[in-house]
Amino acid sequence: MEVALIHKWAGHTMAEVKAAAVVWDGSHLGNLMISSWRYHRGHVVVQLGMEEAICNRFDSSISLIADELKPIFGLPKLGRHRGLWADREVILTRLETQEEDSLDCFIDETVMLDEALEEGVRRAYAFRWILGMPSNWTSSLWLRGNAIYSYREVRTSYDSDDPRGATLPQKCITRWFGEWSGVDRAIRMMLFGRQLAELRLQMDPIIRRLDPGQISWLNQILRRVQQRWYPSEQSCNL
Repeated sequence: MEVALIHKWAGHTMAEVKAAAVVWDGSHLGNLMISSWRYHRGHVVVQLGMEEAICNRFDSSISLIADELKPIFGLPKLGRHRGLWADREVILTRLETQEEDSLDCFIDETVMLDEALEEGVRRAYAFRWILGMPSNWTSSLWLRGNAIYSYREVRTSYDSDDPRGATLPQKCITRWFGEWSGVDRAIRMMLFGRQLAELRLQMDPIIRRLDPGQISWLNQILRRVQQRWYPSEQSCNL
């Protein structure tokens, strides 16, 4: 990785590197200075300074918030920004390599992954369940290098009658977890023993920074965690 970075910035001064740096923290960049764009693996890819990014239409702040919440649960984030391009609101997702793409482009129902990648898939799906993400298939995940990422994060869906079935299909559970106890194990590991109040303190500033209008989503996330892992803990003002 260090060699690749040195090659990437070769011939540029430190001032130029700093000026071109993109922090990928979900923030709004305003009017984007897009120097060029192209199609790559079915995605629109734009050049932003020294970086490249996949460009999608902005529908909601959910994908920005979800990406920034990932490190709280021990997951890598893709790196996203919001901005204006040709008077249209867009979301940028960082493109680090020319080989990365959604997981379904690399595997089918018969292909097995190594244990590290399989664990990454389980953690990504468990994270998506906590956040109420629907459409949990391999097309919702992203393969970058030797890591799995949650990718398609456009909307949430919480079904109070059957929250499990609402976001994790049985086919997904059977292949990657075996049974629901496997989902429970994955999420217990991601919680790192934290209580609801601590999770709230970590997530609340991120949501308020990116979109205060989505703060009710935090209550849904905590309620979902509580119902399975902390049934005796007080609701933490949900």
